Amino acid sequence: MVYFTEPTATVGFCYDGKIYAAGVCTATIANVETGQLTSVGTVDSSRDYAHDLAGRMLLSTQNTTGLAAKPFTYQYLVSDFLSEVGYPSGRKVVTCPNGDNQGFDGDKDHKSRIQAAKY
Repeated sequence: MVYFTEPTATVGFCYDGKIYAAGVCTATIANVETGQLTSVGTVDSSRDYAHDLAGRMLLSTQNTTGLAAKPFTYQYLVSDFLSEVGYPSGRKVVTCPNGDNQGFDGDKDHKSRIQAAKY
């Protein structure tokens, strides 16, 4: 059995447009998002979130000390179905719902079908 002797890092949760940096919730981003989780982090890394007026996540950015920020983007259909995810590499995954705006095509295993991947 392996035991870890190092303490677990303190994790901070920031809301209402605040950003987690250097171990504290600081600065408010331009678009105040009342009631939304907008950043989670430790002293070494954080993930920031931006939402639209409907509360859907549009952007999440992974920040790690000493590395470039890694943005992930999200797009939705009017029906709130997640239609596209963009990755830091620039690649995108586009999904299409079936006629009932469900993320699967009625398969027995209910797996979402990827209709197109843009590289």
